Amino acid sequence: MVCPDHVIPLAEPQEILGPEILKTLREFKEMLAKISRQVATIIHDPGTADKVVIMELSAMITGTGFDGADALLESIQLCIRAVLVEIKRAKDVKLAIDTTIALFSRDNRKNLLLVHRTTAELAEPRLTRRQVDELLAENYKACMADLTSMGARSPSVILANRPRRYHKI
Repeated sequence: MVCPDHVIPLAEPQEILGPEILKTLREFKEMLAKISRQVATIIHDPGTADKVVIMELSAMITGTGFDGADALLESIQLCIRAVLVEIKRAKDVKLAIDTTIALFSRDNRKNLLLVHRTTAELAEPRLTRRQVDELLAENYKACMADLTSMGARSPSVILANRPRRYHKI
């Protein structure tokens, strides 16, 4: 678990993940925790290997590299913090904790973070090419206005446009 030694996790990993996934995560963590001569200067604080595993897996899942993984994990961290702040504000903290655990429980039959795939697909905007071009043009104008107001706009702009020519080989 990613937490200091003095913090007791709410659930052990074997309660959350299946044995085959746990084995893979352990092997992955062991591989990443090995200290080589190239990384001998990196300080491996307790929990660093866990964080590296989470970062690597997030990058793999999102297919975005570490920047996308960082943004995802930062968002998750902000959500967790928001939940904790609400629990702290509650008049009955124990009841708030019990309620939160129940809401996140798999037995709840509701998923607080996900919707069905078709729901997400239907929520996506359906725009024509012309509408997308208009949105991009408006965004470009707004960005240029911001740059102009800061005195950071270049007197000339280079635009790269790929022609739509397809050649048969």
